[in-house]
Amino acid sequence: MEVKTSTRIVHYYSEYLEKESFIERLKREKFGVNTFYFFRRSNKKDKIFSKSRVVIEQFLCLFKIVLNLFKFRNESVFCFGGHYSFFVVTRLFGFLLGKDYHLYCYNFYLHDLSTNKFVHHFLKFFLKSKRITLIVQSPNEVKFYEKYAITPIHFIPFSCSMENLPDKAVLKNRNYIFSGGYSNRDYQLLLESIRQNPEVNFVIVASALNRDICDIPSNVKVYKDTDNKQFNKLLMYALGVIVPLKKDVGASGQLVSLLAMQMHKPIIYCDISVINYYFIPNKTGIPYQLGNLQSLNHAIQTLVKPGFDREKMAQESFKRCSENFTKEKRDTEFIKILKAATGVKASSISRVQFVSPKTVKTN
Repeated sequence: MEVKTSTRIVHYYSEYLEKESFIERLKREKFGVNTFYFFRRSNKKDKIFSKSRVVIEQFLCLFKIVLNLFKFRNESVFCFGGHYSFFVVTRLFGFLLGKDYHLYCYNFYLHDLSTNKFVHHFLKFFLKSKRITLIVQSPNEVKFYEKYAITPIHFIPFSCSMENLPDKAVLKNRNYIFSGGYSNRDYQLLLESIRQNPEVNFVIVASALNRDICDIPSNVKVYKDTDNKQFNKLLMYALGVIVPLKKDVGASGQLVSLLAMQMHKPIIYCDISVINYYFIPNKTGIPYQLGNLQSLNHAIQTLVKPGFDREKMAQESFKRCSENFTKEKRDTEFIKILKAATGVKASSISRVQFVSPKTVKTN
């Protein structure tokens, strides 16, 4: 059977298409490639929008898909954004899209919505389609979505492009521990730990919407709503990085974890499934138990104690990232899924080696 020649890459913003490595990989594999986006980003600064704006944008996405419905006929659609709208169109209008149409959803996650009963009913209806395949970013998400989907769930970790490699001269100027990010962060626990470690300096880079950042100790400096350039610079100068997560829900903490690994940083990470597969405990990172103040304090003391080889852990962390969590690895897995769906043998394409068959279904 021949490979489908029509594959469409969908991103929320047009600028993401310009940087999407999967497009070039598809071309090398002789797939025809089309693209589609919903919005051009007018403000380059990353911002967290209100829930009402998100809802309005999803309706605009749905409207745009319906207007362009027949562009997707008989295509393999790889969707990186606008998932809800594509779920609706695929479930309700899939019969108009041809027998070879299939929707692959990556970067779809629910955060706290995973406990919402209405969302459960939504998933029960819209994922019950042979035309929809979910590609998730943590083992727990595989288990969660298997309850609703009728096609196999694939696990492919969030990956990086290995672009944020620091000048080695910068690495000498380190005198604080960095923590940053918006979603699912347990800054309340981190701030209490900071109070109990007054001899250690910290920097937190968060959103103005992280309302649990208050009563700030004197040994921490807090930045809010910085741009990516300043975020990366503050991380680059750190002696180490903490990823404090509140719940085991995806996707959260992954971007900061990979950024720190790229920048040769020893990392203290919350030992939950959404990010712990990135690390080898006490070799490429220091784990702490979810919500456990004593465990977090111990991890911080381990990181800063005299004699602890932070440089060795940083090198091991970078090595693990560069060998396992690159976009090249991710794209290889995407190609394998596409080829398997069309009956093309893909035995020459290697499996990512961090997937545990005891934890995750492989296909």
